[in-house]
Amino acid sequence: MSMTMSDPVMDPMTSFWSSLFVYIERPNLINKRLMGCCALNCWQISDPFETICDLMQNCSLDELKGKLPESKQLSDFQLSGIRCLEGQTLIVRHLLPKLSLKNLNTDCDTNTSQVIDFVLIDIPNARVVFVPKATDSHVIPECSHELFLNDTQEIELKYLLANETNVWLDEKVVPKLRQWMRQELEGKEMKGSLKLIGVDHYCLTYNRLKRKYGQQLVQMWRKYETTDPLKFVFEDIAIASYLIVLWEQQNEARDKDKTRKQSFVDIGCGNGLLVYLLTNEGYKGLGIDLRRRNIWDKYEPKVDLVEKVFTPSDESLGDLFGDYEWLIGNHSDELTPWIPYMAANSSHSTNAFLLPCCPFDFNGSKYQRTASNLSQYSCYIQYLQTVCQQLGFEPKVDKLRIPSTKRICIICDQRNYDKSLENEMRVKRKTLINEKLKDFNDYKPRDKVETVRNCSRLPKDVIEAIVTIIANELLDGNENLTIGSIPKLLTTDMLTHMKSQCGGIQTLLRNNKHIFEVSGGIIGFTRPKPIDVTTNGTTDTDKHLKSKRCWFFHSHPNGCPLPATQCRYIH
Repeated sequence: MSMTMSDPVMDPMTSFWSSLFVYIERPNLINKRLMGCCALNCWQISDPFETICDLMQNCSLDELKGKLPESKQLSDFQLSGIRCLEGQTLIVRHLLPKLSLKNLNTDCDTNTSQVIDFVLIDIPNARVVFVPKATDSHVIPECSHELFLNDTQEIELKYLLANETNVWLDEKVVPKLRQWMRQELEGKEMKGSLKLIGVDHYCLTYNRLKRKYGQQLVQMWRKYETTDPLKFVFEDIAIASYLIVLWEQQNEARDKDKTRKQSFVDIGCGNGLLVYLLTNEGYKGLGIDLRRRNIWDKYEPKVDLVEKVFTPSDESLGDLFGDYEWLIGNHSDELTPWIPYMAANSSHSTNAFLLPCCPFDFNGSKYQRTASNLSQYSCYIQYLQTVCQQLGFEPKVDKLRIPSTKRICIICDQRNYDKSLENEMRVKRKTLINEKLKDFNDYKPRDKVETVRNCSRLPKDVIEAIVTIIANELLDGNENLTIGSIPKLLTTDMLTHMKSQCGGIQTLLRNNKHIFEVSGGIIGFTRPKPIDVTTNGTTDTDKHLKSKRCWFFHSHPNGCPLPATQCRYIH
């Protein structure tokens, strides 16, 4: 019997297969050294189970192909169709390792490397056999093993060879699969990412872009920007990869030329990195932001970035955006709810992609949560979905794989009304916005010159006084000094200055991480690190060395534990 997600009764057999199918299709959910996998080959098996197990263990991929009948091979099989399988099926998976930053310039290409395994699925008998065919034991376990549903209706692990064992399988994989199975039995939905696109296609695209642009962008970022390149560069590479795969899938689904390149406008493009990546991949695009960034000048001239302030309710924007197929809002803040409105008004074929971060409403003020049982972020995502529906879209939601806690995206690429009703919908959209605002033109963009309010603009003597108070508490032997206890030690004047900067003690401590560290909520002194030891696996650069006085050398009673030649700061 084929297993489908629509089965109404979650019995142990159904829950077992639901959990195993997720593990087979998305091994990266447990194995963090993988990005994902794809199917290379697939056969419907009629031979005895033990015979196929022997073939899997003793044959290479080419030998296996020679021994299995071609007539039993399922052509163009994708792992997304795994839930429709019946009987016994043998799948060859291509496992895609994560590409680390230090390997970007090596000859190893994870897109073509044959890290594979054989997976034998036996639906009637509730068992799956995994036989690895990879020499890199750092990616997957080298031992052949079977996962099956035992007599007590639990997932159990058995090794095919008596002398084999693996701690990771015993202590990580089996407990996680049992947890998934319990969640299924309790009717809880297992959450995952990349549900609207092919995971294998995404992994290959991401690895390709990471190899092509990663190293050069990280180096450029460290030279011209102050933010963390390991977050911002690879986050935008992941977003670009998602959009590229989404657009290629749409071309295929709509019987269009697979090589056709969509056009886009990134509204509130910030540093312009997403525009840079998509433009270099052949997509015609425009980036708009109210403030020009220094790094814009470092991109090639073909990367079209414009400094522009506009009112999103301006109906003439249709002339500006109407020639583009997608409006993108990547952490677009105050403009986020307006982007589907502008897309809907531009043309019937204009789509919207939102990746919300800070929650803002139409008037530019912070969105207020309406459901006490949801986080503000979850409530905001639901609010945006409702808004998109009211504007005429059928929104879809997915979760991206990016280094951020705000990784839910909303895709608006289908309308919920016929094109002949466009004039009526324009009136409805304007009425909706009037209900959101006191006046249709009440939206006010943020100031072009952004005020810095992160404690970095506090008077120097105030910062030094607060640092001295915290340091003295630690020197007096307070081993339980918490962030919450600091305000009681400060004067009213100090607290007033802190409030004016919208910053807290945690921000001030972070700004002075060369002096303090916080572990488990407890404040302590940082242990100075020598120049040749880095904190994030990167190499030191002159830009970050000897740029400020060493607090320990000048202020700590025991001085700095490092010699002047090895300290990162000035003695």
